[in-house]
Amino acid sequence: KLDPFKQKGLIGELLFLEYLSEKIPIRDCIEAWKGSDKYAKDFLISSLGFEIKSKSPGVETVKISSETQLHVGNLNQLFLIIYLVDKTPKSDPKGRNLSKIVDDLREIISNKDINSLQEFNSKLQEASFFDHHDYSSVEQFINELGNQGFELIEVIDMGENNTNKDGKSSRFRYILKKNG
Repeated sequence: KLDPFKQKGLIGELLFLEYLSEKIPIRDCIEAWKGSDKYAKDFLISSLGFEIKSKSPGVETVKISSETQLHVGNLNQLFLIIYLVDKTPKSDPKGRNLSKIVDDLREIISNKDINSLQEFNSKLQEASFFDHHDYSSVEQFINELGNQGFELIEVIDMGENNTNKDGKSSRFRYILKKNG
């Protein structure tokens, strides 16, 4: 299961993919998406590169994991696209979590080019997104803590086979800070 930081990054990439689907053929959008392929750029369209970042409100910077992410190289242009990703109450009809964005994109793809759906689903799996993972429960818990004045500082991946004292899977540890 993706930790909240990786979820946020994938949300940004998928929102850009959704945006692109209004500009170029959906098959080209999916082929351009390289983020899950571990390329230095998240999207490559001809000689244009797009690096996608997501950040929380109030955060002034984005994390660049390596200098190659912003290296133009043989590209004509490189764009840094930053999405603001924030929690929204479940009652907000415009709010979407990761699973909802994936569902919306699958519908767009199905309506435009059903043959591209398998490629999209493969890239989701490469990005460690699986439908059977419930992204709403952790998201809801962290949102509730945020409402109580806590801020998520770090997520530590403890490994796939880590269990807690009750024998339940506990792959991720969440480091929180009390604000105020």
